[in-house]
Amino acid sequence: MDGEVALIFQPPVMGSELSLAPDDPHPFFAPHIYPSSLDQIGVWLGQYANNAVLMNTPIAVMEYGLPDNEFSGMLTWTLESERLYAARFDEYGVGCFRVWYAYTGVWNVLNADGSESKEKFDVLSRPYPQRVAGAVRGWSFDFDSRVFQLVIEPRSGAQGSSEIFVPLRRHFPEGFMVDLNGQQYFSDEGQPSGLRAAGGGLVEGLSFDFATEILEVGGSDEQISLTISPL
Repeated sequence: MDGEVALIFQPPVMGSELSLAPDDPHPFFAPHIYPSSLDQIGVWLGQYANNAVLMNTPIAVMEYGLPDNEFSGMLTWTLESERLYAARFDEYGVGCFRVWYAYTGVWNVLNADGSESKEKFDVLSRPYPQRVAGAVRGWSFDFDSRVFQLVIEPRSGAQGSSEIFVPLRRHFPEGFMVDLNGQQYFSDEGQPSGLRAAGGGLVEGLSFDFATEILEVGGSDEQISLTISPL
């Protein structure tokens, strides 16, 4: 889209009604989610994802979140609500933006002294696929067990590797294990690939960069089933 502009549009902020894509060559569907009940998170997001398919447009939730204290009768933030948002975004494979990146007293991800609100950052900084050589419908990360699961389906014309963000320092401080189609590998900073194969075998088509925390998975004509779990 060099030299071109995408037209961003959204439905009413407090509703999930179908929005019709404008007559534009590059529409981009950008709904917001501010629920009055927790069950609306999944319902609205499912509706938005279906709408994007019907309109054949890309989608990202450009605003979401709940205030830390009572604000205009809205629900207040809880760890449960933040994890629920994360689970539903990942389930549908929908990108999102939580826009309050400073201390505001109502919506914030920083404490008053400028330090991070760890519970919020632990949810925001979770494993996810940054680039996919193929197709995915969604993925999952269990915050209690810290198990991440992703299935990549082959897609005609897909080239290159898939790149998975694995926040080692935040969620896997003791290291992690990768199960790739039944083959197991362990994070190992002493290895050129950043990984060590179970049983001492070769590591091929898979690498982990400890600086960027990116797991690179080579492309394949077959389905890729990936599970990451803590050591």
